[in-house]
Amino acid sequence: VSGEELEYTLSEQFKDFGSSLSIQLKPDSDVITIFYSTSPDASGVQVLSPEQTFGKHPYLFTQNQAIHARSVVPCQDTPGVKAPYSAEITVAKPLTAVMSAVSVKTEESEESSTFFL
Repeated sequence: VSGEELEYTLSEQFKDFGSSLSIQLKPDSDVITIFYSTSPDASGVQVLSPEQTFGKHPYLFTQNQAIHARSVVPCQDTPGVKAPYSAEITVAKPLTAVMSAVSVKTEESEESSTFFL
């Protein structure tokens, strides 16, 4: 049923691998939404200071090779498991956002840009 919270369990954390999430699906469940956050210490996200980039702004990037994607999003982080994704990213002007995805559209305001990928 839309908006209904499903039963779930989160295992104890495995060193370097995170916790497993098990969700009890109902027979009529065809789409679920998972709300999550990650840690500022996530190994898959790194930030360079403006001095490190010869620029005026910090540079945030993800480096998810090996097993680091699981530090950012709940996923089965192996080369054999592929999953479609989309993103909506808003950044302050004059910054920009890029991903390994096709840009669908961009919305501009005076203060920010939102990229739909």
